[in-house]
Amino acid sequence: MTTAKPQPAPSSERPRSVGALLRTVAVLGVWSGVSAGPAAAQEAPRYSIAGEAAALAKRAALENSPYTVQTGRLKLAIEAGANFEYNDNINVADVARQQDAIFRPSVSVRGFLPVTTVNSINLSLGVSPALYLKNSEYDRVLITPGSELAFDFYLGDYLLNLHDQFSYTQDPIAVGSVSGTAVFGGFNNAAGAKVVGDYNNLVLSLGYDHVTFISSSRQFEQLNNSSENFNAHGTYQITRTFSLGLSAGGGFNNYEQAFLNDHRYFRVGADTVVAVTPRFKLTAEAGMIAYDFDRTGTVGPTPDQESYYAGLGTVHKLGQNFVHSLKGGRELQLGIASDALELWTVRYQADWKISQHMTVSPRLFFERGRELKTTGAEKYDRLGAGLALSQQLSEKLRAAIGYNFIVKDSDLALRNYRQNSVTLEVTYRF
Repeated sequence: MTTAKPQPAPSSERPRSVGALLRTVAVLGVWSGVSAGPAAAQEAPRYSIAGEAAALAKRAALENSPYTVQTGRLKLAIEAGANFEYNDNINVADVARQQDAIFRPSVSVRGFLPVTTVNSINLSLGVSPALYLKNSEYDRVLITPGSELAFDFYLGDYLLNLHDQFSYTQDPIAVGSVSGTAVFGGFNNAAGAKVVGDYNNLVLSLGYDHVTFISSSRQFEQLNNSSENFNAHGTYQITRTFSLGLSAGGGFNNYEQAFLNDHRYFRVGADTVVAVTPRFKLTAEAGMIAYDFDRTGTVGPTPDQESYYAGLGTVHKLGQNFVHSLKGGRELQLGIASDALELWTVRYQADWKISQHMTVSPRLFFERGRELKTTGAEKYDRLGAGLALSQQLSEKLRAAIGYNFIVKDSDLALRNYRQNSVTLEVTYRF
C-alpha cells in the first residue's frame, strides 16, 4: 500500500546521509516494529534493519513522532476514543438471538524510553471497557491486541528484541467454529525473544515465545493452555523485485484440563514476494505442517496430521488514492470443540481516498471450516461483508462509521447465524 517510488539503487548501496536514511526508514516502517520478512525491499534501497545506523534512525523517528507527555527521557503519546455499536445478534445464535447496544470508551498509550544511544524500551497499551446496555453480565474491561512491552538491543548487524505481548479480548465472531455465545475470548500473553541478523541481501531471524491463554468464561475453560513455540526464518533478496524465504518452526502445547489433547507440532515452508510492477505486488507461501496428538483428552482420539498450508496474495495500487488487496489460502488451526480445524479463506479489502480527508473501505471474506475429529465434527461456511467511512475532522480528531454483515451456514443443528452491526467511532489524539 505504499506510494510508488523512483527506481531503487542497487541493494548493496548504503545511504550517504542521515536524512536519506531517515526517509528510507519512514518508507519501510521500521519504527513500528521489526520484520524479518521479505517485503521491505521492493520499492526502496535495501538498508540494514539490524545495525547501529538503523537503530539511530528508528530512535530519531520515534523521538520526532507526535507525543503528549514527556517526563525526563520518557515520551508518551495518548489517544482516547469512544465506539458505539448496535448489534442484532451479540451471541451469534440461530435461535434466542440477543440484540444490544454496546459502548466502548478507550484509551491507548504509546511510550518510548531511550536507554542508551541506540537501545530503547517501547510500550504500547490499549484499554477499552465493553459496556452492554441490556446484557450487563457481558461487561468486560478489554486490553486491545497489539499491547506490548518491548526492549530493542542493537549490536553491529544484529538486533535482539525482548518482548511481552498481551491482550484480553471478547469477540465470538473472530472464530468461525464458535456459535451461541457472547463471551468467547480471554487473556493471551506471549513472552519471548527474537534475534535478527542482517547480511546485506540475506536477513536471518530466530525466535522463541512462551504463550499462555486463559479463557474469560467457564464455558471455554477447556481451552486454557500454555505452549512453547520456536521459529526460524531466512530471506534472500535475489533482485530488487524478487525475494525468496525459507522458514521452519515447532513447539508443544499443554492444556490445563484433559478435554483437548496435548500435542507437538513442526512446520517447514517457503515464501516469496514479487514486485511485478511498482504498483502490483504478489506474495505466496507454502509448506508442510505435522501435528502429533496425545490420546488422553475426553474429546476423543484425533489422528495425527501430516498436512500442508498454502497462501497467495496480491496488493494493487491504482493511482494515488485507491489500494486494494486479495488474499486466500489454506491452513490448520487449533480447534475449540476439536483438536484441529482445517480452514480455507478468501479475503478482499480496499481503501479509497475519495477526498483529502475522507476514506471509504469495503471488506469481503469467505471461509470454509472443517473440524478434524472422528465423531460430531462440524463443517461450516461463513460469508461476511462490511463498509467503513472515515473522516479526518481535524489534525487530532477522527470519526468513522461502519456496517458489517456476516452469515454462517453449518451442517450441525442450531449453529447457523446471521449478524448485522452498525458502529460509530470517534478518536482524539492529545
